[in-house]
Amino acid sequence: MSIESEIVKKVFLRRLWLFGLAGLLGLAGCSDDGADDGADDGGQRITFEAMPCATGFEEPVAYTRAWPPSEGFDDDGSNHYVAFDDAVFAQQKNLVNKSIGVFFTRDAAFTDDGKNSQQAKFYYSDAKWRLNMEIKSAGDYYLYGYIPDEDVTSASITANNQFSQGAVLTLQGVKALTPGDLCVIVGAKEGTGVETVSGLNTGKFTVNAKQATGSENSENHNYIFLLFDHLYAALRFRFTVKATYDLLRTIKLRRLEMVGYGDASGTEALKSRYDVTITLKANDTKTTPIGDVTYTPVESSSALELEPIFAGEATLSPDASTDFMGCFVPTGIKSVRLRSTYDVYDKNGNLIRQNCQAENAISLESLFGTSTPMQRGHRRTVTLKVDPTYLYMLSEPDLDNPTVKVAN
Repeated sequence: MSIESEIVKKVFLRRLWLFGLAGLLGLAGCSDDGADDGADDGGQRITFEAMPCATGFEEPVAYTRAWPPSEGFDDDGSNHYVAFDDAVFAQQKNLVNKSIGVFFTRDAAFTDDGKNSQQAKFYYSDAKWRLNMEIKSAGDYYLYGYIPDEDVTSASITANNQFSQGAVLTLQGVKALTPGDLCVIVGAKEGTGVETVSGLNTGKFTVNAKQATGSENSENHNYIFLLFDHLYAALRFRFTVKATYDLLRTIKLRRLEMVGYGDASGTEALKSRYDVTITLKANDTKTTPIGDVTYTPVESSSALELEPIFAGEATLSPDASTDFMGCFVPTGIKSVRLRSTYDVYDKNGNLIRQNCQAENAISLESLFGTSTPMQRGHRRTVTLKVDPTYLYMLSEPDLDNPTVKVAN
């Protein structure tokens, strides 16, 4: 058995993709520019528009974008910035436009209750990313955060000595397994336009907020550029259908579900929620600020069960693969079970069989030939092929009840 597999090294900011966006869309701040009675900055809100980008699981094809600029990332000039749009995991469009949880911080108190951090969220609405709260004071902030917020029960932050030096970010109750690619901010910088920024590097979190003075085209409109890095490991499931079978039947995949286990045999149940604590250290060396990352199971959470990673309709092809991704905490999971639900059609478009199911047990150690646990930012590929069950004589019941096999 030959299995396509990938061990993707963590390469910080060599290959980047836009996380959770259908293209390079702006991230708007407050929904309007208006007076604010209690503001200490002359009554103006501070509005933001931002561009989030994440270190990518390395892709075979790079989709270049106008930003981030090449300066300040790799000395060898080998930067490729891959957009997370319909070209990547096109079937899992539920991954795009997720919310971003952020903390605006300072080393001195600046909130009404005397705190030096203010929690907020960016929501996607009307082709804009809108902040759900107001930033009243102009000036420098240290911006920390994560995406997608939907996979996190709650979040908290403390300074790593001082916020100017870094932070300790704790994400409570995150899903142990999810189609969402949980990431943490590893760099932030204000820009001067939608695709214009300089000095954006990993390890730097300082963002200067100017007082808004009107429309988004004004020189005082704020643009923030965010860099993310992965906290989870991932499996890419690459589906095809056997060519000779595709001549007779069409397979439409309807649903994919995935569950992980703590042993290779698939019997040791894991917890469905974890607490993740990330230590971030600000630096001027353009290196990752991520220090220790701990994943602690939430003992009060239920046992991990089959988690949907796709629901919809995807017609499988013998010529080009249809790809799906499942992400999970990079600790404890040693095997997974994948359940595929699909419909079978004849070539006249008639539905022959509905809601067929196939399950594949996948031992990570057996499949990839290593006892080393998967690490965050690593992804491996499992190739699966839909194949009929008949051997020598074609019979209608067998033809209409194909199986899904790990490809030989």
